[in-house]
Amino acid sequence: MENIKASFGILKDNTHYFPVHVYYNHTDAGQIVYFANYLRMTEEARVAMFNMLASDDEKEHKELQSVGDFVVRSCNAEYLKSAVLNDDLVVVSKVVDMGKVQLELSQDIYRGDEKLVEVKFKLVFVRLLPDGSHKPSRIPEFWMERLKQIA
Repeated sequence: MENIKASFGILKDNTHYFPVHVYYNHTDAGQIVYFANYLRMTEEARVAMFNMLASDDEKEHKELQSVGDFVVRSCNAEYLKSAVLNDDLVVVSKVVDMGKVQLELSQDIYRGDEKLVEVKFKLVFVRLLPDGSHKPSRIPEFWMERLKQIA
């Protein structure tokens, strides 16, 4: 079988766009998207965005992951309107603020031009220690440079 890859979305005008189709498993009994599933959509978009911004070189990519990763410190969601079964949505992600250790990211979910959900995340870069624990750490220069593409 040919090498088939999932889409990581697109980067355009300092913004990441990630398409999502609403399937039955996203909805409740009324075929309305269950509130927690919007957070799953933003997580999928965020992972796709980081994968897109990461190195194409597989060895370098694994080295970056071994150094540390971004983890969610907090999130705030405002649910404006509901999506329903078979809607086509887009998660729009943009860096709002970048510090030495912390990153603030907005991820809004749209159906066409209609904004359905606004989510603000604070992410912290953590370094993986040899004993398996994590320690907040300065965002590596590699990520600072790459994240400017969506700031």
